[in-house]
Amino acid sequence: MPGATIKIFDDDAKISRAINSVDHCILLQSDIERTQGCKANCMKLNSGKTALITFTSNTNALYYTRELWDPLITQTDTIKDLVVQLDSKLHFHAHVDYIFSQSVRMLGLTRNVTNSISTLDR
Repeated sequence: MPGATIKIFDDDAKISRAINSVDHCILLQSDIERTQGCKANCMKLNSGKTALITFTSNTNALYYTRELWDPLITQTDTIKDLVVQLDSKLHFHAHVDYIFSQSVRMLGLTRNVTNSISTLDR
């Protein structure tokens, strides 16, 4: 796929392309349509786990509806890539919030366990 970047990791694949015009959007859609070869090789793609995110600092970003075979690909503002959550502005706010909530959760669990231990009769 000339002009497109494809990254494959285990059961995950990412297609990316710089979008500067509607023509680039059409090229990205044709890149997505080229995944039809997966069907020919009896490989199944989970369209429910397929998402589209636009990384940009522009306020006037170009958005275009994309399809993966029949269903539309869901546009999202935050995506999890491996263990890091990124938003469309490439900020880590969602990731920091997630790590903080997990830490508070673990702190609560630790507190409950240690309280029950300290109140046991010996």
